[in-house]
Amino acid sequence: MKKKHAVIIIESERGWGQRVDETRLFDTKQEAEAFCHKFNSSNTEPTAPDWYMRADYAGLAEADEKAPEEKKTPKDAPKISNLDF
Repeated sequence: MKKKHAVIIIESERGWGQRVDETRLFDTKQEAEAFCHKFNSSNTEPTAPDWYMRADYAGLAEADEKAPEEKKTPKDAPKISNLDF
């Protein structure tokens, strides 16, 4: 399997917690980090709102070549509880 750079998109809601909304895969680290920067650019409040989403770069992960690009979830992508927030 081919390695890709994974970005985990996380939804957070006060009182409900966090969940992984989706995982996106990119060919280069630069593309993944640029996506995170653009996605997170709207998170400008000084404190966390009741509901928001953010993108976190998660490193290299195995990519399933048969799955559509936007729906791939790497086997070795970090679980939400393993990420530093």
